[in-house]
Amino acid sequence: MKKQRIFSHTKLRFRIIAVCGSLQNFADKLGINIATLCKKLNGVTDFTTSEVYNSCIILGIQMSEILIYFFEEEVRENRTE
Repeated sequence: MKKQRIFSHTKLRFRIIAVCGSLQNFADKLGINIATLCKKLNGVTDFTTSEVYNSCIILGIQMSEILIYFFEEEVRENRTE
């Protein structure tokens, strides 16, 4: 089995809801569509540096907390046959 690095965005989702009320409101403030945001939160695509920075401003996340919200590692095992 091959191990793949995936980042958990669970804490980020909770922060988004607490601050913005919904994923849609956050996506609007960040300037991306909701489908793109969902792909980023689900690990399909990555957040850009600008998106991480702007997210921190919108959500009141300190720069020292970036690892907690954006890079908390979750290890999943993928079966390759």
